[in-house]
Amino acid sequence: MNSLNMQLSKKEQKRLYDIEYRRKNSEIIKIKKAAYCKTDAGRAMQKRNRTKVKQYHLEYCQTPEYRELKKQYDRKHRAYKFYGEFAECMILCDEIETLVVKMIPDKYQRDIMRGNIARMQAKRAMKRHFKNGWEYNWNHVLELSN
Repeated sequence: MNSLNMQLSKKEQKRLYDIEYRRKNSEIIKIKKAAYCKTDAGRAMQKRNRTKVKQYHLEYCQTPEYRELKKQYDRKHRAYKFYGEFAECMILCDEIETLVVKMIPDKYQRDIMRGNIARMQAKRAMKRHFKNGWEYNWNHVLELSN
C-alpha cells in the first residue's frame, strides 16, 4: 500500500482519503450538516444558493416543454386528490368533454356547457344577438332562465 501511495500525488491521496472518510462517517456528517443548516449562517447560505438558482428556474418554468409536463402533472394530481381510485376515469371523462366542447361552434353555448357563463350573462348575450339581428336558436338560454 505504501508503494502505491508513493506513486500517487498528494492531491490524489487526499481525494481517496476523503472518499473513505465520507463512507465511514456518513452518519456523523449528516448530523453535523443538519445542525449547521439550522444555524443563522446555514440559513444565509441556503438563501444565497436559492437566489443563484432562481433565475435559471424561472427561465425553465417558461419553456413549452415544462408547461406541457406541468399541465399533465396538475391534471393527474387534481384527479387523484378529488377522485382517488377513480382518477383515471375522471381524466378520460375530461378528455371526452374537451373533444365534445371543441365540436360546438357557438362560443356562448360552449361557455354554458362548461359552466363559465351565468344565466344573466346568457340572457344579455341573447338580447345583444337579437338587437344585432343575428339569427340563432337560443333555446338553451331560455332553458337556463326557468
